[in-house]
Amino acid sequence: MYNLSKHVSERIVKGQLPSDIILPVWITNDGLQSPVDRLSFFELFDLLKDLGKMAFILSNPQDTIQDDLIKSKIVDQRIRNS
Repeated sequence: MYNLSKHVSERIVKGQLPSDIILPVWITNDGLQSPVDRLSFFELFDLLKDLGKMAFILSNPQDTIQDDLIKSKIVDQRIRNS
């Protein structure tokens, strides 16, 4: 959708999109839509949630490493106790 919205003028001139297209992407009750694709709000939510996780990991590498160590210690303790 990003690529379509960025190059919509070129696609109209080349005849790849109808000339009556006013907006390359619009909001519906279910999500975002373009003449060639759809993205539901649920899909958008998942993308943004994953992006947030990646941003946290990149901006807090020590916290992420500590969390991984804590989780691995908990798993190790469970393995030893079983």
